[in-house]
Amino acid sequence: MEECATSGKSVVIDNTNPTQADRKKYITFFRAHNYQIIGIYFQSNVHDCLKRNADREQRVKDLAVLGTFGKLEIPSLSEGYNELYYVQINDNQFTLNSWNDEI
Repeated sequence: MEECATSGKSVVIDNTNPTQADRKKYITFFRAHNYQIIGIYFQSNVHDCLKRNADREQRVKDLAVLGTFGKLEIPSLSEGYNELYYVQINDNQFTLNSWNDEI
């Protein structure tokens, strides 16, 4: 993270980050380095997550999927995001939507 911040390069954190605490370390760090913080929340349905996992070549244990889903905290703009988006997944098609706090 430090290398990205000192170089000024764009950064993508490709990680589940299910809790506000998980996300806070990235948001705090990059905000301190004047980055715009954009969050993308993917629609989460545990049944669909387990099915996609089963179809993967490199699966994680179902228990890991269930444990992560059990910790899931819906993000909020109040966490420090400049922008926040919601991705709906229907028939393996991804639709990006503007954030609505009622999601």
